[in-house]
Amino acid sequence: SVAGGDALQLTHDPKGPGDPRGATDQHPQWNPNGRWILYDTGTKGYNELYVVSEDGRVKNWLAATEIYNGKDLIAANTAPDHGDAVASDRFDARPAWSPDGTRVSYTERSREFFSGKLKVLPFNQQTGTTSGPALDLYIAKNDPAGAWAINTDVWSPDSSTIAVVLQETHWDKIWLIPSKGRAPK
Repeated sequence: SVAGGDALQLTHDPKGPGDPRGATDQHPQWNPNGRWILYDTGTKGYNELYVVSEDGRVKNWLAATEIYNGKDLIAANTAPDHGDAVASDRFDARPAWSPDGTRVSYTERSREFFSGKLKVLPFNQQTGTTSGPALDLYIAKNDPAGAWAINTDVWSPDSSTIAVVLQETHWDKIWLIPSKGRAPK
């Protein structure tokens, strides 16, 4: 700890299937209120978002960031790499807290929406749970080359807008999207 005490392990899940770089807990971020830590994990063989309390006593599931259908159904998926970078060991949902701590933005991917959906999930800071369904903020056009995906978004200081890199013109450009919905500008 900063005060020089013992370190406190907050998560205790076993390593998941696939490449260890993606089959573990990663990218911890403090909620602005200081009570919750957001992280993504691939311990089940696909990416999910969780929060854990600062003392490690409460852990809550927030959302799956990889959605599969048919032959890739999550229950049967062990995240084999199909050469398309959708497997959890190669995809990063890039979750981010809104500055007011009441929402989480992240990218959800599936084979149907390979380049991703930018989503915003309402968050209850008291209970550490979602406070409603996620809003599909933006659905990216699938990259014909298959390599590009939404992977970076940054909230404005007042939580009203999200800056994100998109390929609307087939080149990476920075766009602004209102955090409650509407077209990018």
